Amino acid sequence: WLMEGSRNCCVNFDWCCRKKEEDGAKEEDGASQDDDDVIVQAADSAPSTPPAEIFIGETVLIEDGANASISKGDGIQENNRSYHNVDGDEGPGKKGRDQAALAASLERQELIKVEHKSYIHRILDGYYNFVHKFRWFVLAASIAAFVVCAIFASSLTLPTSSEVALLPDSNSYQKAWLWGEELLSRKLLKEGGTQATILWGVTPADTGDHLDPDSWTTLVLDDAFDAKSEEAQRYLLDFCPRLFAEFGKLKEDYECPMNAFDQWLKEQSTSETPSAAYTQNCKGASAAPVPSDVFDPCIISWSKLTDTTAILQRGGRVKIMEIESKSDVLYDSPFQDLKDEWIS
Repeated sequence: WLMEGSRNCCVNFDWCCRKKEEDGAKEEDGASQDDDDVIVQAADSAPSTPPAEIFIGETVLIEDGANASISKGDGIQENNRSYHNVDGDEGPGKKGRDQAALAASLERQELIKVEHKSYIHRILDGYYNFVHKFRWFVLAASIAAFVVCAIFASSLTLPTSSEVALLPDSNSYQKAWLWGEELLSRKLLKEGGTQATILWGVTPADTGDHLDPDSWTTLVLDDAFDAKSEEAQRYLLDFCPRLFAEFGKLKEDYECPMNAFDQWLKEQSTSETPSAAYTQNCKGASAAPVPSDVFDPCIISWSKLTDTTAILQRGGRVKIMEIESKSDVLYDSPFQDLKDEWIS
């Protein structure tokens, strides 16, 4: 009596033993009717053995009272078990035994469903029954929540300041930060604007691992940048005056590298004792723009002589030129102000 879906051979010990005792008594009392008895074939111990088959006679009484007739050698399938007509023999009491066998099988199925239902199975069944019962209410609530969240999300705006307080006002660090905002030096620093750096010859890029904060990017040069042509030299000479006229200088004595180079050429060309850097590399140029074949060696020698880091070269060619300016917005200004400053 090996039950499907059960770890034990029987649904419970008492039911199994009583069934075996009844079968033993039947065999002793009716040995001559062995061929008509219900033959139960139990599954082997191997996991691949198919479910047990219960063989019955010609007529089987279904629960609703209807009769189903099968001929010799045929069978019916019910609850994953096959009921077959073994020999087609008829005899007194055969129909009753057939009905009892089917009733016992159905009873076992119901007992298995009730007694061998796991705790997690009962929880999941309860959850499903609850959701299924209120499914239309859950659907309506989900749609309403989605609409409300979409409306609320569309009304969100960017922060007006990056001054985000991560600590409560009672915290000592937060108090110190609030007191520092009231200092005159802090207010003057903000009103003075911030430094803006303009780089020629560099392409904005991030070649590092975006998933690794310790991975830094490498410098990506702009191969299209070439400042040695006379047109490029004139543009760079006029760029800084126009830039400072709109935003102003970060320091009063600051000069753009191209304008400082032009002033150096004027001084060296009129000097009675020009430097070796000028005489060896500039070929007597008196002002910018200089000839294209003279520009790179001349301005590179000037940058080395004056320790100017705003001119960076590789292989005897100017690759990067840096210009510093003043910006009216701070790095933590509202996003719209930063955007307007960048566009302008």
